[in-house]
Amino acid sequence: ASSLIRLTDGAERRAGRERRRRIAPALERVTYLRGTHFKTLDGEGVQSSAYMTSYKEGRAARLLEHNPALLALHNTAHLTRVYPSAARVDSSNYAPHALWEAGVQMVALNYQTDDVHLQMNRALFA
Repeated sequence: ASSLIRLTDGAERRAGRERRRRIAPALERVTYLRGTHFKTLDGEGVQSSAYMTSYKEGRAARLLEHNPALLALHNTAHLTRVYPSAARVDSSNYAPHALWEAGVQMVALNYQTDDVHLQMNRALFA
């Protein structure tokens, strides 16, 4: 079994379509972080640490389940952001501690619900 995790995302669905630039060329030169879609978690082909990935909570959970050590290694060189699923219409929160343990730097939580996960976030980072 390969130690790499293949990620399927919108980049493959957009293949062949020209993407419009969202950032003015002058501003692009001062942008420090760039969002990207990695094909594998090891960031093969990406040489700069200025690339950031964003995952929905479901994808992040699958990455943790499949190979948490590889996710942690990825997070030593790249920023990772995880955000709640859009299906959380009740504004509940997912358990962030496993993501923090894997080195995820930005774990977005719903502040509308003052549950144990948000309280843990405040206790650790406030």
